[in-house]
Amino acid sequence: YDSDKLWMKAWFPVMFELSTIIARCKLDVRTRGLTVMFEIMKTYGHLYLQHWWIDLFGVIFRLFGEMKLPDSPSEKAEWMTTTCNHALYALMDVFTQFFEILSPVLLKNILSQLLWCVQQDNEQLARSGTNCLENLAISVGQQFTSDVWDTICACVYNIYKATVPEELLTWQPANRLHSTLSLGSSHSSLHSETLPVGHIPPPNLDQSNVPTPSSHIPTPTNVDGSTPNNQEIHNLQEGRQGISKEDNQNESVDTPDTT
Repeated sequence: YDSDKLWMKAWFPVMFELSTIIARCKLDVRTRGLTVMFEIMKTYGHLYLQHWWIDLFGVIFRLFGEMKLPDSPSEKAEWMTTTCNHALYALMDVFTQFFEILSPVLLKNILSQLLWCVQQDNEQLARSGTNCLENLAISVGQQFTSDVWDTICACVYNIYKATVPEELLTWQPANRLHSTLSLGSSHSSLHSETLPVGHIPPPNLDQSNVPTPSSHIPTPTNVDGSTPNNQEIHNLQEGRQGISKEDNQNESVDTPDTT
């Protein structure tokens, strides 16, 4: 019996109907459908030809397609968290089990599917995508050729590029620029008002504040505390002048003659 006819008349219709049940039924039914479909692959996958796998993975990838996602946000989140998450891990188990036959024709498709999962808004599915890529490298990394490693590294780079928070790294508050300009103008104003180092302000030449010589001479008083009259003041001034002359004469006498 022709192997391709066996695939088209037996294997493929069974897998396709299971995928239809998964896409249309409630959670418990589609979970059971996923389990049965992937158990068939793991048990009988060694009998499948390489181009059979290509047809089969095309059916599985449809479960992640946008046309299969519910319209309601809550139902879409449930679909991604349950069905897509379950299908992703089961798909990677099958791929690693039959890596030698699947890698040459399906590796890029698998990596594209992982990138799609990481780019979704569902955190659980995004985490599952990165975990599956890590598990792939750990499980069959020793079988990778240099070309396969280049493809894996390119996928890692694309995941990083797709998930890095570019807007967060370049975001600035709306009032930050205004605050910076205000701070700069204030600094310029403050700098213009600041005196240079070593600058001494000019003295205040207001003559009204300059004390007169007479204000430093204390007013004389008598022994009994009474204020002296003009004659007594005149006599006191003459006495002071006489004492000053006598002191000058004494200084001239005390100074030795150096000639």
